[in-house]
Amino acid sequence: EVGDLKPGTTYYYQLENGDNKSGVYHFTTGGSGDFSFAFVGDPQIGASGNVGSDTTGWGKTLDLIKTDDRFSDVSFLLSAGDQVDTHNNENQYDGYLDHDVLTGLPSATVIGNHDSASDTYSKHFSVANESSQYGKTNAGGDSYFVYNKTLFLILNSNNLSTAEHRQFMLDSISAVEDQDIQWKIVVFHHSVYSVASHAVDKDILSRRDALVPVFKELDIDAVLMGHDHVY
Repeated sequence: EVGDLKPGTTYYYQLENGDNKSGVYHFTTGGSGDFSFAFVGDPQIGASGNVGSDTTGWGKTLDLIKTDDRFSDVSFLLSAGDQVDTHNNENQYDGYLDHDVLTGLPSATVIGNHDSASDTYSKHFSVANESSQYGKTNAGGDSYFVYNKTLFLILNSNNLSTAEHRQFMLDSISAVEDQDIQWKIVVFHHSVYSVASHAVDKDILSRRDALVPVFKELDIDAVLMGHDHVY
């Protein structure tokens, strides 16, 4: 973790582990005002049965974000979960993480159903403002972060307690009330509306019935989800 970063500034860093040292990498912090981010769903390295192929495909996506003019002003990457297919498979995590683009592109992740069964997820990602009480599964709990007056509420939808998610969102909104929040965006893994086969799953219908009224109650501006591998 690093702190006291200034906006619009390039920082250089190196990782050390005993006698081992990485290369020197850099990233540039964003400014203020309008911003954009790259939203992806279900990279799920290993899902095809071929980790190498999935890693290559994911790498092409990341390279596109870095090189395509349409994404030239992207401030960070936001993944809607299922970064890997098998929750505790280190080869799959290597396939997700070992890309040069990610050394300089800030990223935030969501706990998907394929990530949820163990604490391996929490050993690979530093999660901002993670709740130790609400939305918990083995992989972690609900969390939030603020970027340029936008509150991102990250729910661990593998936990089916609507009451916990509601309380987490209430507490988080209250915690940032002095930051002039202009947008509230919820992100979680299981799409409650979709054109794919999961749309009629019993657990999805349950989430839809329970969560949507809470989002209306709390005046949420947008909800972003994954899980279904479709647009």
